[in-house]
Amino acid sequence: MSEYQYYEFQALDRALDREEQAELRAVSSRAAIGPRRFTNEYHWGDFKGNPVEWMKRYFDAHLYLSNFGSRALHLRLPLALVDREAIRPYEVKYVLEARTTRTHLVLSFHSDEEPGRDYDEFDGNPSGALGRLLPVRDLLARGDLRPLYLVWLLAVQNREIDDDTPEPPVPPGLGQRDGVLGDLANFLWLDPELVEVAACGSGTMGERVSDERIQTWLAGLSEKEKDHWLLRLVSEEGQVAALELRKAFAATMKTDAVSSGSSQKAGELLSAAEELATQRREAAARKAATEKAAREKKKQEERLAFLRSLQGTEPKLWKSVIELTETSIQSNYDTAVKRLVDLRDLALLTGESIAFFEKLEGLRELRRRKSSLLARLDKAGLKP
Repeated sequence: MSEYQYYEFQALDRALDREEQAELRAVSSRAAIGPRRFTNEYHWGDFKGNPVEWMKRYFDAHLYLSNFGSRALHLRLPLALVDREAIRPYEVKYVLEARTTRTHLVLSFHSDEEPGRDYDEFDGNPSGALGRLLPVRDLLARGDLRPLYLVWLLAVQNREIDDDTPEPPVPPGLGQRDGVLGDLANFLWLDPELVEVAACGSGTMGERVSDERIQTWLAGLSEKEKDHWLLRLVSEEGQVAALELRKAFAATMKTDAVSSGSSQKAGELLSAAEELATQRREAAARKAATEKAAREKKKQEERLAFLRSLQGTEPKLWKSVIELTETSIQSNYDTAVKRLVDLRDLALLTGESIAFFEKLEGLRELRRRKSSLLARLDKAGLKP
C-alpha cells in the first residue's frame, strides 16, 4: 500500500489576507490555498509546516488523515468562549491536548490505530470530512463538553491512562450521539460499547430552547446592547460574535454543565464495555444459530413436501434415468444422478430402500463401462 496523507485547514472567524496566503504558499507549492482554506494530499514526501503553529496563527480548524492509522482534529476557539478549567479534567497527553495563545485556545484530538485497519467513510471522502466535524467547535463554544469526554474515552480505549484513573465529569446528553457526536465517535474509532456504558452515568440534555424564550431575552436587552451585538454580527468578526451571543444567552439559562452520576474508573469502564461486547457477540451468535436452524427446518420441510409429490411417479423416473444414461452426454449424467438422489430419498421415506438399491445395483452393472457416470454416482453416495 502506498503512503497517503491528507491535510486540510479552514479559517472560519477571519479570512486570510494575501500576505498570509503567500506565507502558506512558501511552505507548499502544490496545495490548494484560498482565503478560507488550505488542502493538500501527499502520496510521497511530507507536510513541511507545523499544524499547531498554523492553528495558532492562521486557522480555526484542521483535519489530518493518513492510511497508516493516524488521524487528528484541531479546533481553535476564542478564549472568551471557553472555560479553560472546565476543559482541564479531560486532557490526556498525546490524545487530547490544549494550548493557549494570547487570544485563543487550540484543542488537538489525536487517534492512532495499527496500519491495516478497515477505513471508513472519512477516508473515502476526505474533502468533506472536516466539514462534517466543524459543528464540534460550535458545541464546545456553547460549553458542551461531550466531545471532550469522547476523546477522553479514546484514551481509555487505547489504554493511555491507568485503570484506576477516575473518569472526569460526565456531560449530560452523552447518550444522544446522533449527528456530529456520532461522526466524531466514528472519526476517533471509538468502540460503541465503551461509549454506551459511559453514557449510563450521563444525565439528559435540557429541552430545546423555544424561539419565544430567545425573543423574550432579546427584548430585555438595552438598545445599546442590541446595537453592540448587531455591529459585531455584521462585521468581519461576525462568526465569533454569533458564538459569544449564544454563550451570553446560555448563561441566563439555569442548566447543569455536567452530570452528577457516580464516577467510574477507567478500568471499570473498559471491563463493562468488554462484558457488553461479549453479551452482544453471544446474542448475535444465538440469533444466527436460531436463524440457521429455522432455514434448515424450512429447507427440510420443502424437501419432504417435494418428495411426497413424487410418490407414484417412481416408474417414470427410473425410465428417464435409463434413457439419460444411454448416451455419453455429461449433462445427462448430472440430471440422471439428481433424479436418482430423489428416488433414494423417497425410498428411505416410504420404506422401499431395499428395492431402490437393488435397482441401483442393476443400473451400475448395466452401465459398468461408463466410468464418468459411475464416478458421479460414487460422489453422490449412490452405492449399493
